[in-house]
Order: sequence, then C-alpha cells, then structure tokens
Amino acid sequence: MIAIDEWFKPEKLLNLSRRYLFIAFVVVYLPSAIGPFFDSLWAGVGAASSATLVFGFLYWWIGAFYETAYYRVTESDIEYKRGVWFKQRTEVPYNRITNISAKQGPVQRSVGCGQINIQTAGSSDKSGPELKIKGVENYERIRAEIVNRIKGSKPSTAGETFAVEDEGSRSRADEIVDELKKIRSILEKK
Repeated sequence: MIAIDEWFKPEKLLNLSRRYLFIAFVVVYLPSAIGPFFDSLWAGVGAASSATLVFGFLYWWIGAFYETAYYRVTESDIEYKRGVWFKQRTEVPYNRITNISAKQGPVQRSVGCGQINIQTAGSSDKSGPELKIKGVENYERIRAEIVNRIKGSKPSTAGETFAVEDEGSRSRADEIVDELKKIRSILEKK
C-alpha cells in the first residue's frame, strides 16, 4: 500500500536510466569511437573524446533528473514533478483516466522494476500515455492502488449535464449558450 498525499521517488529509476545509457554507449558510441582509430590517430582521439564527453554529461544529467523526480497519489489525482533546468508538474485526475497498464521489459526486469502507463480521455495511443510511472519496484501494487482509487471516483464525460434549479438558472444557462454561439460565429468568420 502506498501512502496517500506523500511524495515518493521511483527508487529504481536511477539504475534503470543508467543501464539504458550503458546499452546506448556500447551500441552507439563505442563503435563510433573505435572506428576512426583505424583511419587516423587524431580522428580516433577526437571521436573518443566526444563520446566520453557526451557519456559523462548524460551520466550526470540522469543523476540530476533522478533527484527531481517524484510521484504522489492523492484522493483525487496522481501527480508527477520533475525537471533539472525546467521544472514541470503533471496532475492526472482519476475521473479522466481511461486506461492503466503495467509493463516490465527485459532491462526493467534486470533492475527489478516496472512501469505504469496511464492514459486519459483526450490522449491518444499515437502520442503515448499521459503519464508514465517508471522505475518503481512495486509497480503492480501501485497500479492496483490507483485502480481502486479510480473505481471510487465519479467518471467525467464530455456530455455531462447539469440540473437547472429554477427559472433564473435556466436563463443564465441560455445566456451562456447564446454567448458561445456568438463567439463561434465570430471565429467562423475569421
């Protein structure tokens, strides 16, 4: 069970991200750094130096990003804050969540963690999930907790209606509709 309204770190995110970096280094940078050594010494030294600088910067950035990444499950939504240079905060209300899935790839399995993908109304499969909770050890348990919270929240729909209490409220609603029609006609003219 996760604590409600308490920020938690994705405890395995640092190891997972550095494992991906190592794989990328071996697959991409190592061949590009070794290859030029066969052409000329200076080209090889330049390529190796560039690869080392890029690898060093990414290694540092992954650690700095990890220090800023936090998730929180509240009574009404899931929050995610992160950012090394640009701080970002994402809030996903339970009543907007349409799909939630958990996955664990081979690299995640080797680190002992998984990922939770959360899609909302308005997001599409092409753009990916609205929120990904990556690098958490107990990802199945967190997913189950979120599903339980979703079941307890009222779904939000695009065609949601509201009750009109009296004639004054009805006329106010009619005024709003009339104003929206005017705005639409102005926008259609442009």
